[in-house]
Amino acid sequence: MNLDESADLLTIQMQIILVVTEAERGIRMNLTERLQINKELEIVTKKQIKNAQKRTELSEELEKDLENKVIKSMINELEEENKKLNEKSIALITRL
Repeated sequence: MNLDESADLLTIQMQIILVVTEAERGIRMNLTERLQINKELEIVTKKQIKNAQKRTELSEELEKDLENKVIKSMINELEEENKKLNEKSIALITRL
């Protein structure tokens, strides 16, 4: 093997290393993005759980006072927020 062949082989090896390094960086970025999405999903899920708990409490209060418009309004707001949270959750899941 002469010097030119050796240099070509070294160049090819370095190119392979660069490609592998770029692929590893892409995987890490992908994992980082996935972790971020999972954190966002966790936040959305926790909000949904809190909303469900609030709605249960409000429903119990509403049973005692069926004409309470404030409670009805609060329940409606929670339901609207929950719809938005569901949409956000679906959007995050599709990004995974």
